[in-house]
Amino acid sequence: MSVPNSKNLNHPMRTVGQTKISQLLKRWPNGTVAVQPWLNSQEVFRQLAVRYVQGKWLSKIGKGAYIKESDTVDWTGGVFTLQSQLGFKVHVAGLSALELLGYSHFVPMGEGNPKWLSKHKSDKRPIPVWFRVYFKKDNVTCIEQGLFDGAWDKALVEHTLSDYKIMVANPERAILEYLHFDSQGASVAHGLLLMENLITLRPKVIQELLESCQSVKVKRLFLVLAEQVNHPWLKRLNVEKIDLGKGKRVVGGGGYYNAKYQLSLPVDLNEVNQT
Repeated sequence: MSVPNSKNLNHPMRTVGQTKISQLLKRWPNGTVAVQPWLNSQEVFRQLAVRYVQGKWLSKIGKGAYIKESDTVDWTGGVFTLQSQLGFKVHVAGLSALELLGYSHFVPMGEGNPKWLSKHKSDKRPIPVWFRVYFKKDNVTCIEQGLFDGAWDKALVEHTLSDYKIMVANPERAILEYLHFDSQGASVAHGLLLMENLITLRPKVIQELLESCQSVKVKRLFLVLAEQVNHPWLKRLNVEKIDLGKGKRVVGGGGYYNAKYQLSLPVDLNEVNQT
């Protein structure tokens, strides 16, 4: 990046200004957004941030939000900022978490596929406007949920991207979130395909999540899919300790009934296995 000329920074302060911007850029992970509260902590207050925009060091993407000039920032770089700079109780969830962790070989390809975030119900703040507007092109969907009892960060894992880390659901939580977010029609069939790829799930983690899961339908659907695939970890679950509720449940429009779990599904899982 070229050094700004005296029109951008007053000559007597040029060395000081260059030192401060150099320090800022070193502390700021590539591919992420910086918001004004974090910039303030770096002693780059609003007026100085404006000067850096004028000097072509930074680009403003929304109120109080900036990226490095000419940097490429995708939605995960925005998630980093929500988590690390603003302290949101939000994480990458469901199918998006499985994809980032390399567990989803069946993710539909093409532009416009939704990116899934989950914000814990205890965090009442709305997702900032700059995030929603700038990453609209990435089709980010944020679901507010209290799917599990306990701490908001239950069963989350730190995932490393190029220059930064973000919190994502571990595979055990992600598959349950996927079934919670999307349990209609072809998504159930897709859930079975995902389940086939989850041979390394940890039974202790699954057990804890199923016991704390607040959705009877999700728990039943998970067990139906797991039994259809019959991975070795399934035998180590204690289903008797999982509250599966009472009465029948219907997923989607129903049509294919599983008597053991009293769950009606919109697809025949046996036919899915054969395709």
